[in-house]
Amino acid sequence: MKQIPKKRMRSTSPGAKTTSSARRREKRKRWVQRGQYAVEVEVEVVYPEDDPSEPCLEPATIRRLDEIARRAEKGDIAYLRCTGRVFQLVEA
Repeated sequence: MKQIPKKRMRSTSPGAKTTSSARRREKRKRWVQRGQYAVEVEVEVVYPEDDPSEPCLEPATIRRLDEIARRAEKGDIAYLRCTGRVFQLVEA
């Protein structure tokens, strides 16, 4: 995985402290499975500065995954195909 370097803001005044303006972010794959469909979705995870060992999802990402789950439950394949790789349960 590629790590995105932290951005730093610098002041033009001498002796000013450098502060971090961004947290580390990475692209990860998450699975959403509802009903007979499973969707592999790429999401962006954020590593909080206070505990960088555990990645977190932002609220907008969680809402997006919830919407994908609702659409999978309804069988909206056209929408699911726009969001990621779609798999369908096949009876053996």
